[in-house]
Amino acid sequence: MTESSGKRDIVCPSWCELPPDHVAGSGAAGGATHRRVVREIVLGKIEAIRDAADAPLKVEVEAYVDHEGREHPPTVRLTLSGASSPNDPDADDLTPAEVRDLAAALLEAVGLAES
Repeated sequence: MTESSGKRDIVCPSWCELPPDHVAGSGAAGGATHRRVVREIVLGKIEAIRDAADAPLKVEVEAYVDHEGREHPPTVRLTLSGASSPNDPDADDLTPAEVRDLAAALLEAVGLAES
């Protein structure tokens, strides 16, 4: 990053899918969010448990650069189909280690369910 007019230029990671201009003048504080949707998983109806989901479960990678140019480590955001906004409690940001633990637990549960 380079200094320019008292603020750092924000460099967008190669994985970010947002339009290139999202880092220019982004927000009053001068920060920027980088985001990539990794996958959307459509959850269907399960008899007597869950009606068809209104929206897919989203798996995204998100990173934030604050107004002072500090880059925060990327997180994996899971947004359940019932979440109404990114700040909804049904949207969770997880560290890579937490995602590995969750993935291992889910694989173990699938193994038990299928045995």
